[in-house]
Amino acid sequence: MKYVWILILMFSAAIGGHAAVVNSIVANIGQYSISRIDIQRMDEFLKVSRTTNNDALTELILVYSIFSSIENDDQITFKEAEVDNTIKALTNTNGNPDPMAKSRLQLFLSFPDEYKLEIKKNQVIRTLTYYKPELKTIVDEIIPDSELKTYYLNNKKYFVNPPQLDMYVLAVPQPPDASLDKLDEIERALCAVTNALRKTDDATPVVEKYKTLLNPEPYSGRTGYRPIVEIFNSGCPEELINFALIPSIPLRSGPPLIVKNGTVIGYEKFMFKSSPRVVHYFIIKVLNKKLQEPMTFEESKSAIVNILKEEKIKSSLQKFIINKINRSEISVNIIDKSYEGVYNEFLRR
Repeated sequence: MKYVWILILMFSAAIGGHAAVVNSIVANIGQYSISRIDIQRMDEFLKVSRTTNNDALTELILVYSIFSSIENDDQITFKEAEVDNTIKALTNTNGNPDPMAKSRLQLFLSFPDEYKLEIKKNQVIRTLTYYKPELKTIVDEIIPDSELKTYYLNNKKYFVNPPQLDMYVLAVPQPPDASLDKLDEIERALCAVTNALRKTDDATPVVEKYKTLLNPEPYSGRTGYRPIVEIFNSGCPEELINFALIPSIPLRSGPPLIVKNGTVIGYEKFMFKSSPRVVHYFIIKVLNKKLQEPMTFEESKSAIVNILKEEKIKSSLQKFIINKINRSEISVNIIDKSYEGVYNEFLRR
């Protein structure tokens, strides 16, 4: 028995030792500590959010240096409650017309600490650009059209209007335990909706007639002409959006169905990725679609101004922070020497 206990103790020690290595402290920035798990989580967050091109440790060094820069500055006051209020506003999906609220909420739920750091970083940067003259001048700077035009011509492929779409959608979950008679009844009702859509753009009166039988999904109905991301964020499965956007759909026999304005698709059966255990009937009528197209310089101009100002602020902020580190106004201690190269690269930027 004593050998069993020895093995258990050895195994426990091995686990404890491994955990200590995995979550060891890598660096201290002022009062803030950065662990290996912090770096791992930030790396995962940045891959999903794509908020910066920095690697995870560089981003954490920058974030905590920014926070440290205002802690002993009597000129600047910052309230943590502002961060929480901003997060609530950005992730509120109840009656919020912002199409990105749902995506932000999902990101926040997946990475609450990292998302909060990102929001706080942005708010502190805005505070610094208001109080610090060397940063404020960049915000107030007027960028000449020649510089804007050069950026547009060099990055033209990235400035595109997203696809927009208006369609009528009916999606009906197939009852799992329905009798054959019930399924026949449902399919007859779907035929009635399909026939109505061949004559009109709005089959709502017919759908209302069979509403109890069909039990349509909440996103059923007319989408209105808007960017496809808004339609997706309202709950419509991506497969239905894709069916409406693609030029043609292969059929079991005969030529493919050409998908253009006025085309009715369905009824068909499909299993959406968003609800993989439920078979759905669906019908679509494409009312108006406009595929992705290049933006003109005038359409891109305001976005380019924001991009260039953000780049200039980031560059000036980096110099601002490095100067404070060099003057020992922000203390940085790299404990894990294997990360010194990342820190040295940060100082050289």
